[in-house]
Amino acid sequence: MSENIENSEQVKPVDNFRGLLNQNSVNYLGGHLGHIHNSYKQLGFVQVGVFADMDEIGNKKFPSFTYTIGIEENYNLPEFVIVGLNNKMAGIIINDIMHWVRTKGFTPEPFKVYNQFTNFKMCLVPVMVPAKETLMTLTNLFYTNKNKAVGINDNHFNAYQIIWTDTQNHFPWEEGFEEQFMDDALCLFDEETFEKAKDIK
Repeated sequence: MSENIENSEQVKPVDNFRGLLNQNSVNYLGGHLGHIHNSYKQLGFVQVGVFADMDEIGNKKFPSFTYTIGIEENYNLPEFVIVGLNNKMAGIIINDIMHWVRTKGFTPEPFKVYNQFTNFKMCLVPVMVPAKETLMTLTNLFYTNKNKAVGINDNHFNAYQIIWTDTQNHFPWEEGFEEQFMDDALCLFDEETFEKAKDIK
C-alpha cells in the first residue's frame, strides 16, 4: 500500500469506508485496513499501490500501478490511476494534485498538459470501463457497495489515467518515446480515446 499520505488539511468525507468493503477485501487488506480507514477520514481518499507482477525468472509481466478510492465520492472529481511509475512517486504526484484541489480550487481536466506537479509533463485521459473493473478493484468494490446500500445496482465511477512522459518529454503516443519505458506505458483507454490523445502536445 502507498505510504505517502498527507496528514493535514482535513476534509469532511462520509465516515464509512470500512463498512463499504466486504469481508474478502478486509481479509486481503489485513493490517493495512486501520491505516487506510484513518487516511480516508483525514483526506477523503486513499491510495492503493500495487507492485509489478514478475514471473519466476524476474521478467515483468505487468507494471506497477497506483490508484485512488474516494475522490469522486468526496471531491466530485474522477478517481486517479497511474501505471508504470513506482508507488512512491505515483503517490507523491497524486498527493500534489489533491493538495492543489484542496488549497487552490484546482479542477483537473482531461486532454490537457500539466507540468507543475513533476519535473516532466503529464496529462489526464479518461479510463475505459474494463480497465477500471480489472485494475481498480477496491475502487470498484467501494462504489458497488456504496450504491447497493441505497438500493442502486450500479458500480459506476469515473477515472483519469495520469499519463507521464519519458526523459525527453515524449508521451507514449508520440514519435520518439523511449523504448525502455514502452512496457510501463500501458494506456488504459480505447482506440478512439488514444487517437484523441495524440492531439495533446
